[in-house]
Amino acid sequence: FFSTMERISRNFLGLLLGIIIIITDSQHSSAAPMPRIGPMTIKGKIESITWYPIKFRNGLYTIRNGKRHYASGSLGHDRTIPAHYSIFLSGTTVHNEKGADPEYSFQSGTVIRIVINHPENDGLLKTGMRITIYGYSVDRDEGGDWYGYEKIGILHRKQDGNLKSGHGKLHNRL
Repeated sequence: FFSTMERISRNFLGLLLGIIIIITDSQHSSAAPMPRIGPMTIKGKIESITWYPIKFRNGLYTIRNGKRHYASGSLGHDRTIPAHYSIFLSGTTVHNEKGADPEYSFQSGTVIRIVINHPENDGLLKTGMRITIYGYSVDRDEGGDWYGYEKIGILHRKQDGNLKSGHGKLHNRL
């Protein structure tokens, strides 16, 4: 009885291992996007802000049998990363919009890093400002992230150490 069970167990494990190898073999797997973050409305105070210029990235590939094989998804394609601000917000309030999965959304009260595509470092957004980002979302795959928003409202501008009310709005121009 035990030898029959051992043979069945070995055969089953061999079959299971074969299935796992087929499923996870990188030559045959396809790229899948990661879950979307948002859309959501985020309010917060800019604690730090850094602007990054436009950047070009080559697609990645491997050489197998003397041939070039590009990585799957956007990772295998040449791409341009737009100029952007990287912003850390504190004192945040987050409201999910229709279609947002709360499991993949930012949480109110936490420090949140957002990316806002903007073509130049013109000082439009500064440390100390309170802003609202409407319709913020992040789409992702193994090659990178794509950030989008509908508009940004500047609630308070910090000038000469004083906070002033502001009515400026920055619209996404992607």
